Amino acid sequence: MDNESLCLMAVGDIMLSENRGTGESIRQYGADYPFLKVKDYFQQADIIFGNLENPVSDNGMPCKYQDPHMTFRANPLTVKGLRSSGFNVLSLANNHAHDYGDTAFYDTLEILKRNRIKYVGAGKNACEAESAAIITRNEIRVGFLAYSCFLNPATKLAGKKRPGIAYFNLNAAKKWVKKIASSADLVVVSMHWGLDFEKYPVPFQMDYARELIDSGADLIIGHHPHCLQGIELYKHGIIAYSLGDFIFDEPHQETCILKCEVSKQGINNFDLIPAKINETLQAEIVKSEDAKQINDKIQGLSTEYKSINSNIADAVINRYIYINLYVFSLSWNLNVLRNISSPFLILRTIYLLLRKGTRLIIHQISIKFRNKHI
Repeated sequence: MDNESLCLMAVGDIMLSENRGTGESIRQYGADYPFLKVKDYFQQADIIFGNLENPVSDNGMPCKYQDPHMTFRANPLTVKGLRSSGFNVLSLANNHAHDYGDTAFYDTLEILKRNRIKYVGAGKNACEAESAAIITRNEIRVGFLAYSCFLNPATKLAGKKRPGIAYFNLNAAKKWVKKIASSADLVVVSMHWGLDFEKYPVPFQMDYARELIDSGADLIIGHHPHCLQGIELYKHGIIAYSLGDFIFDEPHQETCILKCEVSKQGINNFDLIPAKINETLQAEIVKSEDAKQINDKIQGLSTEYKSINSNIADAVINRYIYINLYVFSLSWNLNVLRNISSPFLILRTIYLLLRKGTRLIIHQISIKFRNKHI
């Protein structure tokens, strides 16, 4: 990489929670352990981005409306592993940011600041949560914005005087993208969106992503589905719908590292580096047949997105509505209903409720997704 360009690497979800397998491995082997297999490779990067899927704190109380197994909090020592691995900007705009309440949320912000890791998509108020994190390397300015499109029972949205995460609103996001694009050489938008274990994005996600590119974004980085999804090249931009789980306690899960060469003119080229979570819960770059299998999967999905079958699209939208109704039913957190508040989704929700009935829908979802991630 020359002095007129930089190397940007991005990964998906990073979950280091003390009540899960990743937290246990950190207790046994140290904070660096989940990243040891990729640490040398990361040294090529000038900027490394990921989505931190848990608060970092010793304080707070778990949300009583969530399954304890799906309620996350990481020991503050885990930040040492993130820092030593080279992560310098993290998204906190996700559905687990408030799993242990305001105290743990505030601790997370302060611990990242002390460790010189920028965060984006969360803050002590809406102004901070919605603002961009700017990183300059080799005189190239890269601006990061982050939003969540999925909320848990515990999730709080940032307000004028209220701490929380940045929830995605298309018009507001487009304004921020245009503002950052006027002064930055590259605009990256992180999106926590989609459906668990679904290989297709929810169709309207594709519309959102394209509008963000039209507004000046160069790179959309998606996460939350806990699996890899496809890549779309749209105009000057790149849309990675889901990079999957990078650090999680599900061995053999496929993931990847998105590597971009960036100049003042934008993204010169990019590559997807296939990886897997190994048996001891470390992210590990794979080669030969495993790498080919992952690359073929991403390429196949990317081709399918050009013309998604209408039956598949309908099924994905319906499941998206069902899951949000189920999450709402756990806590009656009205914020969750924002996920289905567009005119199209409101009409679709009314149709489904009239057709199947609320109780039936909630029963179906609770059975189908009881053992899945929320």
